[in-house]
Amino acid sequence: MPVLRRVFVLLLVLIVGGVGIERSLRVERIHVRVQAQEQVGRVLPIWDEINLWKLSAWFGIHAPDPADRWGEGWLRERVPWVRYARVVAPLGGNWGPDIADACAQATESEAHPDADWECGHDGQPGAAARNESVTWVDGAWATDYAPFRRALQRLLRSGVKPHLNLSAVPVAFTGGEGDFRSYHWNARAPVDLDGWLEFVRGAFRAISDLDTNGWRVSIINEPNCLLPDEHGIVQHVGFSGSPSEYARVWTATAQAIAEVAPGVVIHPGNYVTSATFAGEDNLHVYIEALAAEIRRPLLPAWQSLPYIGVSLYEVPGTRLDEFRSTRIHRLHEAQRRNALLPLPIKIDELGIHDNVRRPFDERSIQKTRTTRFAASWHAEAQRSFLVAGDVVSTSPWLDALYRSDLTALPPSEAYGMLGVLAGQLRTEASETGAIRFVESGNHDGLPRLETTVEPGEPDDGRPAPRPLATAGPDGTFRVFVVYHQPTIVTDGDPLQKRMAKMLTLEVQGAPKRGYAVRHTFLGGPDGASWNGAQLEPLRWSDESCIETNDHTLEIPGEYRMEANSIVLFELIPRPQCDTAPGTDSERLQPTRTNRDASFKLSRQIFPNRETMPSGGTDDFDAPVQGAPAFGRVRGSGRQIADSRGLKAFLGDPVVAL
Repeated sequence: MPVLRRVFVLLLVLIVGGVGIERSLRVERIHVRVQAQEQVGRVLPIWDEINLWKLSAWFGIHAPDPADRWGEGWLRERVPWVRYARVVAPLGGNWGPDIADACAQATESEAHPDADWECGHDGQPGAAARNESVTWVDGAWATDYAPFRRALQRLLRSGVKPHLNLSAVPVAFTGGEGDFRSYHWNARAPVDLDGWLEFVRGAFRAISDLDTNGWRVSIINEPNCLLPDEHGIVQHVGFSGSPSEYARVWTATAQAIAEVAPGVVIHPGNYVTSATFAGEDNLHVYIEALAAEIRRPLLPAWQSLPYIGVSLYEVPGTRLDEFRSTRIHRLHEAQRRNALLPLPIKIDELGIHDNVRRPFDERSIQKTRTTRFAASWHAEAQRSFLVAGDVVSTSPWLDALYRSDLTALPPSEAYGMLGVLAGQLRTEASETGAIRFVESGNHDGLPRLETTVEPGEPDDGRPAPRPLATAGPDGTFRVFVVYHQPTIVTDGDPLQKRMAKMLTLEVQGAPKRGYAVRHTFLGGPDGASWNGAQLEPLRWSDESCIETNDHTLEIPGEYRMEANSIVLFELIPRPQCDTAPGTDSERLQPTRTNRDASFKLSRQIFPNRETMPSGGTDDFDAPVQGAPAFGRVRGSGRQIADSRGLKAFLGDPVVAL
């Protein structure tokens, strides 16, 4: 009897244990339903800008023009969703007589705490001196707009328009001395305001023939940024002026530009909305000062400004899913606190902060920017902005999307997929079948369709697959699903596998016809990912042709989504499904129609609804021959600059993947 009892207990343990194992291996199923006749806004291509750091970094006269190597339109060709390049310190302010000797020798001094990529060697002037517009010559200040003009001509050859962030003032207008403690630019406010304004007018007159209509301009980079130094003393970073000085410089400079270049679009910001130590939550003070200046006669009203700029970084204290409840909330509140209606938002800087990336990169073989985590981070950021509807433009950093030789990193493919979702991009197949993104000519976006998820999306910040869906003018449905979990891990980490979901998809209310179905994955066992040396390309998987059943499209099969993966579906209309779609990707391209035909077709699909309205980071790559020269802030000012994450596509010691 005791033996039988022991056998029985053992069997019971095995049975219960087996059930436990089965439950632990069970993958949760997620069902996404798209309502084809429920429009809930629009998916606009808000990812229209890229950060390139200083104007001289890519386009300075000290180096060859990148277009001589890569051809006309090289940036637009490689990053086809981008229409603007944000560059800082375009009018100089990166050099002065007080740092000239130290910078020419690439040495550090009290006035020149950081010898970086802009400096020279053996007494020969470097990039900072050679690209400066105002220099000290024979005991007098001399102005030469040629470096500024030539650099902008080179930028335009890249295929995009400039966003000029006037982040620094030449020392000629700050009493002959500068504050170069951070970013190797002069952080002081002008004391000779009239001289500065005449200099600005002259700069924009010098480029008046370049057609500045539609260019973007912002004035002073992160004017309210504060950080404690290594001694705990709070310092200004990038701009050392007071709120009243900031407001006076901003309004006067904006007026001066508008006088000579009325087609330029000027916006306030970019601001920071951090609050990690006492006094850092200071934006309302700067907004108060600016609002008071703007209320003066002859100046535009606050509500006439197109948008307000902000920097948004994932930092140790604030994750992506907390942006809206903290950072964007503070931006809105700073305006409301001064009786101002919140403006639309332009995110002038978007990314994963160096303080988050660096610890991971130092202990991991795979670097953050090559991970699926980085790709899903950017995809989820854009998805959340689109759903909220108050962001009109975003600007990530080029080095977060591409290596220094402009080969793609995983986040770049996420932006390509988003561009297809918005109708901004279409895909072409290479000889190997890899997807190539090209412009479609549509910058107006597409109608966003209602989506539901079963079980329901968690509202407590827990990670879950989250969809966006659009309807194209030719009847194509696109469904984009991003699954971002917030812990940085290398690709294939057990955490990503444990959190996997099985995804099913259906579209309700679709017109009665056939649809060719295809999808592409970024991440997961069968999707594109970093292979240790390069990004494996995205490819379409052509699956089947299905027909609507009672106006419902049920996509056959299940799709395994590991955490930090993205999938894009295209459901392309076909008259009927009597033949399989095959493997020729070109056969499955959406039909391109003109705008009138698009409106007519949209009325057929949505007969009871309004039709579509018109509308310093670590560069771990080996140096590339002929590529721009870069560097990062070092020395006594480094702690301040690094704690912000120096915004450059730079060349610290090379680190292999």
